[in-house]
Amino acid sequence: MPFKEFNHFINKYDNLKVNLYKEGCYLMEFCHDNNIKNIKATKYFLEHIFDNLKVNTIEIIGSGYDSIAYLVNNKYVFKIKYSANKKKSYKKEKAIYDYLNKNLHTDIQVPNIEYSYISDEISILGYKQIKGKFLNPTVYYNMSKDQQELLKHDIANFLRKMHDLDYTEISSYKIDNKQNVLEEYQLLRATIYDSLTDIEKNILKTL
Repeated sequence: MPFKEFNHFINKYDNLKVNLYKEGCYLMEFCHDNNIKNIKATKYFLEHIFDNLKVNTIEIIGSGYDSIAYLVNNKYVFKIKYSANKKKSYKKEKAIYDYLNKNLHTDIQVPNIEYSYISDEISILGYKQIKGKFLNPTVYYNMSKDQQELLKHDIANFLRKMHDLDYTEISSYKIDNKQNVLEEYQLLRATIYDSLTDIEKNILKTL
């Protein structure tokens, strides 16, 4: 993100602006890099958005067109999205995570949002990192039969519980399932799909 766009956001928050400008070294590096990926600036930025957060370590673990993900203190994932489009904020994502953590009882972990800041220009979500291995066909077919069966059971149980939930509470948030879960659906088709029951396959198709 260009520095002038970051500065446009800072101008709306005088206290944060003053504190940031006192730390000239952070902003000079930030301006020189011309990019929000500057670690020091983001560290200082997060600490002043969240008073109870002390950033000891921070590293970039992913990025997209208008968002960047950081691992903070080797414990928390912070996702920062810069957009003037309200539809692209993390408000919907936070509402869904909050709902699932309250209503979905399963061994499969869902991000539990502990830090959030959402405005028209910027959205921030912070949650404890969920450690694990990304599932793909190679990983799946290298599993033992017992491990595959356990995975099938866990995913099938997760799908059934998702299907049985009452989503009235978050019905105001439009969710484009076909676009959002296409990659995951294709992954299940390439791994456990053929082992699911007809009922479970139908549940998967309706989610």
